[in-house]
Amino acid sequence: MKKRSKLAVLGTSTLMLLSLAGCSGGGSDDGHTIILWSTFNDSYQNVINNAKASFEAKYKNLGYKVSIKKQTGSYDDIKDLVVKGVSTQNIPDLCVVYPDSVADFIASKVAFNVQSYMESTEEIEVTNEAGQIVTEPIGWTADDFDDIPETYIEEGQHYTVEGTFSLPFCKSTEAMYYNGDILDGLDLSNIDDTINGDGILDKDYLSSLTWDELFGRLCPALVEYNNSLPDNEKIMKPTGKFNKMAVVGWHSDDNLFITLAEQYKLGYTAIENYKGVIKFVEKNQDGSFKDVGDGWYDLIDKFAAAYKAGYITTTGSLGESASNLYQKGGMLFSIGSTGGAKYAYDADYAKNSVPVMIPQYSSSKFQARVINQGPSMSFLKRNKGTAEEIQTRTLGAWLFYKELLTEEVHLNWALQTGYTPVRDSVAESDEYLAYCNENLQPADSLEKLSALTAKYATTVADNLFSNVVFYGSSKARKAVGGLLADALKAADSKEPGSAAYHSAVKDVFQAAYENAI
Repeated sequence: MKKRSKLAVLGTSTLMLLSLAGCSGGGSDDGHTIILWSTFNDSYQNVINNAKASFEAKYKNLGYKVSIKKQTGSYDDIKDLVVKGVSTQNIPDLCVVYPDSVADFIASKVAFNVQSYMESTEEIEVTNEAGQIVTEPIGWTADDFDDIPETYIEEGQHYTVEGTFSLPFCKSTEAMYYNGDILDGLDLSNIDDTINGDGILDKDYLSSLTWDELFGRLCPALVEYNNSLPDNEKIMKPTGKFNKMAVVGWHSDDNLFITLAEQYKLGYTAIENYKGVIKFVEKNQDGSFKDVGDGWYDLIDKFAAAYKAGYITTTGSLGESASNLYQKGGMLFSIGSTGGAKYAYDADYAKNSVPVMIPQYSSSKFQARVINQGPSMSFLKRNKGTAEEIQTRTLGAWLFYKELLTEEVHLNWALQTGYTPVRDSVAESDEYLAYCNENLQPADSLEKLSALTAKYATTVADNLFSNVVFYGSSKARKAVGGLLADALKAADSKEPGSAAYHSAVKDVFQAAYENAI
């Protein structure tokens, strides 16, 4: 069994609470209605709705109901809504957000430490599928803890306050998708015979690219090859809202900046003396902005030159989703979340996408780094009603999350959404292994791409990295996304590497730093 911290379990007060819980029908917000906020689309929401139905049937003797509200916008928008609603307690019991948002909830004193429920061995009465009343433990069993990777659980514990304030739900990483119909077997030897030895492109070569190889050899050769083709045969053509094109598009500006900081060891954020600090700029002794480090100047110059040459673009610098261009034939590579494989597929232009490792600083596999991402389920404490009602809600929030992570529900979630399972038993199940087998899927289909993506995600487990989280780390992430977009767009009017360009880069770094602190 995996090591678990030893905290006090629930005690007799919870048993008394449970006997009282069944006295209400749960039709009002009296402690029995559990509120969940998410941004899930209809397909994802169907899985949650099915879990809601099974949960309410299972705990009907306790009177629990679930109210699910789809919020518009992003996970960061949900975080902002929670922080804004703290003063009036207009907040949910559960919400799906990035882990660094939870640090803001802790600072706002609404985050709930769910660890005592996780580890409780007390039992409660539930209704089984046959309609019989049976008992089950409140917490996870030893088998449950063994089935969920410890690193996933620890992600919700890496805060400045001891406890577990979020738990895994939507796990993913990033992949570089390429158009296999165009690139597999493409011969570029007449342009550059140093590419992959003889110039023939294949998956092995494209999955081991460094940034220097990508920008120094492959992209220039692809652009030259494309320019040599007649208009009706071009492998890239201007498209999208702004009639643009590029060889590579990266969907998330903040993930690109954070990934580069990790790959090149240039600094992003850290925790020092139990406090979060910004590390992507040079600072004066009083903490004010001083300058941009030479390493960042050099790297931004490299990416700005590549951006200006049409080798790479991002959603922020483009002004629309980079994946849109890939789906319509304006790009050959699209880098984005493995949880969003459908954005790398199009039945007309990208029906045979292939996921591979994102480009790296060096060719050493030991140094390969790709971000560990995906929102978590955050637990909140709404201070409305009596103490018993509040405790009833916090327990109910835990029990509903527990229902979402049962093997049956979580398998359905993984199959419907494409997110990486957080249970080993689900990842190893016959159903999921069949889902990952591209040979069982129709040719040129989204199902085949989803299978390839699921398999890819398992191959990069040893290369994943996560960032520290603290109060303000979500601000830092947002700030560096804007920084990168502004730095690239500055290259539209200034030459990368020039004094004028460095002056513009310094300004955007300073603005980002001031927005992050």
